Amino acid sequence: GSAPSPPPSSPSSLLPLDDDVEQQQHDFHSNVYHTTEEINNIELPGSSAPCGLLYLGNSGVGKTWLVNLTLGKEAFRTAYESSSVTKSTEHVDMVVNYSRGPVMTRLFNIPGLIENNHEVIENNKVEIQKAFAVCPVSVVVFVLSVTGGRIRDEDMVAFEALNKSYRLKQESLCIVVNQLNREKRTPEYERETKSRLEALTGISSVPVTFINEVDDDDVAGRQEALDDLLRVIETRLPADHVKHCDLDLQPDKIGKARLEVKAKQGEFERMEEV
Repeated sequence: GSAPSPPPSSPSSLLPLDDDVEQQQHDFHSNVYHTTEEINNIELPGSSAPCGLLYLGNSGVGKTWLVNLTLGKEAFRTAYESSSVTKSTEHVDMVVNYSRGPVMTRLFNIPGLIENNHEVIENNKVEIQKAFAVCPVSVVVFVLSVTGGRIRDEDMVAFEALNKSYRLKQESLCIVVNQLNREKRTPEYERETKSRLEALTGISSVPVTFINEVDDDDVAGRQEALDDLLRVIETRLPADHVKHCDLDLQPDKIGKARLEVKAKQGEFERMEEV
């Protein structure tokens, strides 16, 4: 049979494989849930092996919050703590309507990369490599946060390490600038930040979406964040990611990479002033 169409009012094309959804708690996301029976009627092209949807970035940037937002429920634990909450790789399967049609997708909740404890970094590297090994064909959502609106050096260090190791594909990559202060965003902020990201990553026209910090009880704010997030994810094409080298995050390398990113940030700011 033909694939069922999502409800006309739905801004999203995520179809999680889950019947047990508490409607009253997730009204903002309820119109994009479908029953397992409906999903089983979707004609999935090609292999039934799931593609990955990998949210990557450092601890504390809000990856798990975004994963839960994508799912429309608190599937994974989040907390305001000084150390990372996610210690190992977790996943949920769903169907995503990418630009070329519906794809069985494994949504991963993965630990952050850079931590103060080197032993934790080594564990996090293993967990990230595990996700790529399970689903090498993936869409990568790199999540970063800002300090005073400025991209953090350590987030770009993590991005460079991931990009060097897996040579992230432009067609399967998007960047999320998360946890923004809505009141302090200027009209030029998005344009300037996109230009900065292109300068720092060396990738032109990389899709970027900007997500405001949202209170848990702000239903409209969560819906807006979800729409912005899915609008960019759905344009991506899952691509094969092969590990070309180990994630090199020895303490001395992290320190050196931070200095290099800081220099790039300074150079970009000088160019903007000209």
